[in-house]
Amino acid sequence: MANNIPQLINSFEVYLDGTRLLGTVTAELPNIQFITQEIKGAGISGSLDVPVMGHIQNMTAKFTWRIADDSEGIRQLLPQQYHHLELWSSNQTFDTTSGEFAPKQQKVILRACPVGFNLGQLAQQELQNVEMDFQVSYMRWFVNNVEFCEIDPYNMIFKAHGQDLLASVRSNLGL
Repeated sequence: MANNIPQLINSFEVYLDGTRLLGTVTAELPNIQFITQEIKGAGISGSLDVPVMGHIQNMTAKFTWRIADDSEGIRQLLPQQYHHLELWSSNQTFDTTSGEFAPKQQKVILRACPVGFNLGQLAQQELQNVEMDFQVSYMRWFVNNVEFCEIDPYNMIFKAHGQDLLASVRSNLGL
């Protein structure tokens, strides 16, 4: 039986609309934070901040390009509209049984709209670091073709580990 130890991101690419490469970027992926509500009152000794099932705070992402160039990547993402972005990585793991590296695919799919950009800095022999911030309205995450989660606030979808946490809520609302 394989005993895989996750090690690092070996390499990754960013695609726009599933086909166009967006250049040499680093990507800051969404940080998922649940909306919580304080619960206190009779029968509770103290208070609890409980998550509102399937509801999340605003999701954001950030791309940073080393330098601005004439590639289409930055220019195509500037229009204020939602873009279909896919980030594919090859995650390096090590199989301690066989002594071999075992790459695994990770895929993050985003629907993201730019909300700001920073042209970075100009300095000799330095990186420019052009940054673009996004509001993310949809995210789906796979590792080795196994879906970890899907989040779609506009359609009241929050799936995690194969469970749709908002299915009964949608049903209760007639959706």
